[in-house]
Amino acid sequence: MQTIFGFEWPVASGFDIALMIGLAALVVAFASLLRYYQYLKDKERHEEQFFNFKTKQLGLTNFQYKILLGIVRIVGLKDYRAVLHTPSLFESSIASFMSYIHKKDESVDSLLAIGKDIVITYEKLYHPAAFRKPLDSIRDLETDSLMYFQTEDDRVFVGKLTAKDQSSLALTLYRELKEGELLQEKVSVFVWRNGDAEYTFEATVSESDGNGVRILIPDVFKRGREVRHPYLEVMIPCTLSWPVDREKGGGAEETDSVRGTICKMNEHEIVVRVGSPIAFEREYSIDFTLSDFKIRSPLKTMADAVIHEENMHYYTFKFLEISEIAADIIRKYIVERMD
Repeated sequence: MQTIFGFEWPVASGFDIALMIGLAALVVAFASLLRYYQYLKDKERHEEQFFNFKTKQLGLTNFQYKILLGIVRIVGLKDYRAVLHTPSLFESSIASFMSYIHKKDESVDSLLAIGKDIVITYEKLYHPAAFRKPLDSIRDLETDSLMYFQTEDDRVFVGKLTAKDQSSLALTLYRELKEGELLQEKVSVFVWRNGDAEYTFEATVSESDGNGVRILIPDVFKRGREVRHPYLEVMIPCTLSWPVDREKGGGAEETDSVRGTICKMNEHEIVVRVGSPIAFEREYSIDFTLSDFKIRSPLKTMADAVIHEENMHYYTFKFLEISEIAADIIRKYIVERMD
């Protein structure tokens, strides 16, 4: 095409036009794919953040959350939250997860810690309970409970209690056993009960076949660290007292005090509401009446908070040196009022 400047401007052929349109289409398609990929990544990040929030509500630690996230990815779930109410999804990935960990040549202590957190995570998700009566015998364990055990040669297995009788527990393991494997072996078993405590015991494998074992119920077991119980909302009048500072003229046996109200309590801690601030670093004792029984205990101050609108001060204390009778009364009072 001739221009006014005296040179010819090349005229695009049909091929050139098609090529330019194709390149433009590729650029648009690439930009669209990039935006869609970013959308998916943002959606996955938001889903993961919300999933993390939900697991924190259920009381999972950061390490337990990471284990659960690894399990979710093994299963390939698009909706992360589905695993929170579907035990089979969790269980279907345990074998793969444990196989992966074993291939990493982790130490025995690391395998035990992972096995413990798998058990605790499972129990927190699928067997929530504010309070459970402590076990009188291992045969009182609920079916569908998860547990792990360690063999004498330091292998770690995770299993689920599927049946029991008066003398033994039947477990389904999350891996296939070789013929005769584990038979007559001595094992150390760990159980964690939500709303109660962790339990350990020594047992013997009496049967093993496929991915199942049967272990003999022992007469002796150990009840270990208790699960932290939630607070119970209460309204109990109390008196906080403390020694008078000698430098201010008080005698060695003199005390000062303030009236307050216990507004929350569990077996080990209380939250007390008072109308004026008190010194955080003092040594305190508390007096209150529960079920017609007068209770007195020294306290350890743990935290404080102020509600300015109400001009009220809240202090969290831990019981120290409380008598067995008083502890039993507090425990019974809480259990009777738990939902």
